[in-house]
Amino acid sequence: MIRCNAFVRRSLSCLAAPAILLSCGAEDAARVEESGAESLGSVNGKSGAADVTGPEGPTGATGPTGPQGLPGADGANGPRGPAGPAAAGSAAPTGPVPYAGEFVLDIAGFSGTVALSSFAGCFDQFVGVLYEDCAFEVEGLPSPVLSWLAEMLGGADARHDLTVRELDTSEQLPSGRVVAQIEIDAAWIRDFQISDFDAAATGAGKLSFVVVPDLLTARAPTDASSPPSVDSFSQGDFTLDIPDVDRAGIVALSGLHLRRDRLAAAGPDPRRAYFAPGTILFDDLRLTAQSSAQSTLADLTGWVEDLGHSPNDHRDGLLTVSSGSLSPSAEIHLPGLTPFTGLSLVGERRSITLLVQSFDLVPTP
Repeated sequence: MIRCNAFVRRSLSCLAAPAILLSCGAEDAARVEESGAESLGSVNGKSGAADVTGPEGPTGATGPTGPQGLPGADGANGPRGPAGPAAAGSAAPTGPVPYAGEFVLDIAGFSGTVALSSFAGCFDQFVGVLYEDCAFEVEGLPSPVLSWLAEMLGGADARHDLTVRELDTSEQLPSGRVVAQIEIDAAWIRDFQISDFDAAATGAGKLSFVVVPDLLTARAPTDASSPPSVDSFSQGDFTLDIPDVDRAGIVALSGLHLRRDRLAAAGPDPRRAYFAPGTILFDDLRLTAQSSAQSTLADLTGWVEDLGHSPNDHRDGLLTVSSGSLSPSAEIHLPGLTPFTGLSLVGERRSITLLVQSFDLVPTP
């Protein structure tokens, strides 16, 4: 008897089924018929129940890390927090490293050469695209710098051309000979800071400022004028007068710092970045009083507590600086002083943070 069962299961079609059934015995025919019915049912009838899905296989190994995406946009600035406590030591230096050497500065529009105690930056940070800002520091109160500051505080862009000369300090050449010269076109002040004042300090007062250049050019050296003598001031020789506050216990004032943001601007070279000055912003001040000066502490505490009843209790302060002499060197006006934090409660020195509307620096006659 022909065993058709396996063959039919593999190759049976609707057309071949009758012929195969004729060639099979009764038993095999029944089997063929049954399997054929199943096959035909799969063609013409409804599908049977789906098979049960097997268990999920294990997770494959982690693939290699893809390339880093583009940086996202900067988020909005958060709210300004109170100034932190005064550091025990000096802060780590920021910005470009000052150059070794002796340098002098001339500011177009103001007479007098300025001796620099520090000079940094002022180079092509990204060649053909962006200049590094120029950072200067001077001791004392040189008139050209004070005039430039006053012009800026008056509301002008206050752009000036500058000339920086490097003087030779070797013994082989005559003293004061110029060995290098940089021209800085259309510079404006981005950052200005006055030394912190502390009754325990002994150092000379300094002014630090950073300018944004439109163009930097190296020139053949030309002779420099000798810097005139300037009035000096000491970090430890000052008085601060605030209405209804006993000044006797005030031992330090810090934070005399202003800045202007760099806003994108157009210039003659389409490849290079140019900037215009933004609005002047003034940092908060930190006033410190001796813990033993009960009168001063009581006045400051009362000022803070009264803000709940008189929120517009803004007071104009006057900081007078000198250099060990009876006559002051300069005055710094501090309009609109307002407590931003309460007075610290412990320590030999008690500090309070004050908001200030602005400040200036005016030499005394």
